[in-house]
Amino acid sequence: MHPHDPLRPFRFPAVLRASVAGSLLAVLGAMANAAEYYVAMDGHDTAPGSRAKPWATVSHALTRVAPGDVVLIRAGVYRQQILWDGKAGGISGAPGNPITIRPAPGEEAAFFLSRSFSRPDDWQPAGEGLWTTAPGSASGYDVGCVWHDDLPSEKKWRRDELREPWDFWFDADQHRVVLRAPANPATLARQIEIPVGAWMQHTVQLRNLAHVVIEGLTIKYSNTHGIQMTAVKDVTIRACRISHGGGAWIWTDHTRYGNGVELWCDGQDVTVEDCDISWIYDTAITNQGDAGDQANIVFRRNRISHTKCGLEHWATGPANVRDVLYEDNTITDSGDNWARNLQNVWGAIRLMRHHPNGVGADLPNTGTVERFVVRGNVIERCGSLAGAQQPPALPFAEHPSIRLIGGNFTVEGNTIRDSRSAGIYASRGFSGIIRRNTLTQCAGPALQVEDLSPLAVVAENPINPP
Repeated sequence: MHPHDPLRPFRFPAVLRASVAGSLLAVLGAMANAAEYYVAMDGHDTAPGSRAKPWATVSHALTRVAPGDVVLIRAGVYRQQILWDGKAGGISGAPGNPITIRPAPGEEAAFFLSRSFSRPDDWQPAGEGLWTTAPGSASGYDVGCVWHDDLPSEKKWRRDELREPWDFWFDADQHRVVLRAPANPATLARQIEIPVGAWMQHTVQLRNLAHVVIEGLTIKYSNTHGIQMTAVKDVTIRACRISHGGGAWIWTDHTRYGNGVELWCDGQDVTVEDCDISWIYDTAITNQGDAGDQANIVFRRNRISHTKCGLEHWATGPANVRDVLYEDNTITDSGDNWARNLQNVWGAIRLMRHHPNGVGADLPNTGTVERFVVRGNVIERCGSLAGAQQPPALPFAEHPSIRLIGGNFTVEGNTIRDSRSAGIYASRGFSGIIRRNTLTQCAGPALQVEDLSPLAVVAENPINPP
């Protein structure tokens, strides 16, 4: 029997279950004392935060609340970052007594880390079929994408590369966008959004926090990540809609990035559930890092589409990861996406004990992975054919629906349909379990394994069952 056989129901450690039960009375007692505060488009941060006199920014609200409080966000599009940092005045909740932010009942609150360029006077002709925004108008460190009616544009690195309609170049010297179009872009699309975030500035940024809940927010048009967390404990992200983000450079060699939700390095008791995530440059939801400890991580019942990767874990160096569950997610049309396969190309799920861009490949990976289970996910039309066709050509199986590189992961009871490439590919010392996955109509090999650890188990994976 494999040392971490997951056939028994997935259960978190007994100490966690005991702490949850022990906090129930504290939750009931705290509910009577919880306060509600408000943020609104016409608010002021000098106000008391009441419904009649709301605050203007969520970041300010999160320095004024107490454990158990709820911040209700009135309807509107907020062009602001939510920065919740325990070392910069942000307040944490308490065990069983979280701080919650969510829209006011029956209202929709959206957060755009972008600027609208939807009026004709936002664009000026620059000759030869090119149009430009005003100097200084694109105030971010880069522009990951120009979104026109929620369709992506093709990023180019030089002005002379602008050949097709909606190709764009970010002029970093003048902080403007130059774009090719047959007419004024604002006459060709009803809405044009250009991200303006700074380097490493994410729309929602959680640091050094514990016992918080974010639910029901709409997050769009980030240069980088929609939500990013580090050094957190007991965080729940629930029923959020995160889309149309990423694509700015992370390193000056033109490597681009941008995830929907990212847990970086340290994090315990983190749940991402019931979210809709789409049109993200890189990965929809990921836990990753090069140090620290991650434990009790759950990604469940999320609906993911049109990303380069749906769910991802990678770790290098001394990073330790345990008790992780990716369960009952639906992932469609991921792998070949608007990122145009300019870097590594993936599919629905990738789990790897290496850096995806080969960073630190010569350094030892001294961390561990324990009880990491991926089960009950439905994957359709994922993987990539295009990546294998681009020079330098990569092996067909490098872009499957599920990619496993090293590590002790359990992949069980998933359904893969109509994969654009291979179904499941495991290699490089993989030591986990691949069992009872159903693979139907894969364009490449349905199941391919090589260079496995002697501990690996591969069994009962029906291919094209009747």
